[in-house]
Amino acid sequence: MEPVMSYVQENAIQCAVVAAIVIPLLYATRRWTWGPIQWVLELVIYFSIFHICLHYVVMLTDWFQFESQMKMLVDEKVRMNYTTPLLAPWVMEAYNPKWLFYFEAVAVVLIIGAMFRYRPMKTQKPLPKREALRKGVGTGVRPPMPAVRPKG
Repeated sequence: MEPVMSYVQENAIQCAVVAAIVIPLLYATRRWTWGPIQWVLELVIYFSIFHICLHYVVMLTDWFQFESQMKMLVDEKVRMNYTTPLLAPWVMEAYNPKWLFYFEAVAVVLIIGAMFRYRPMKTQKPLPKREALRKGVGTGVRPPMPAVRPKG
């Protein structure tokens, strides 16, 4: 967050101009842009949840590997230093073992595929309005008419 804030402070005028152009555009086209923006935010939340869970599972695996060695002395135990970067998942060199980076990349692709399959980005059409329900009467049934018609 600190690099973003420093960038915004250094380029405050340019950021203000871009915001002044983009915000009215997004407001004017909110019918079409709100769906993709919401979809991307949901995707980022899913990525974050997966990455945080993977980070703590890797930490637990490293601890368990160290504590379950059959050596009596702590000096003889070997720590494997399994790690994933918590705040910078795009830094490939910070992953140990290296295949965890590829595992996470494949998981990201699967999450995107699942989002396309189960959370489509298309705008939903509202259902047609139904008549109000009445207690004891099915839909599409007219209320009973009086048996005798008034004269006149």
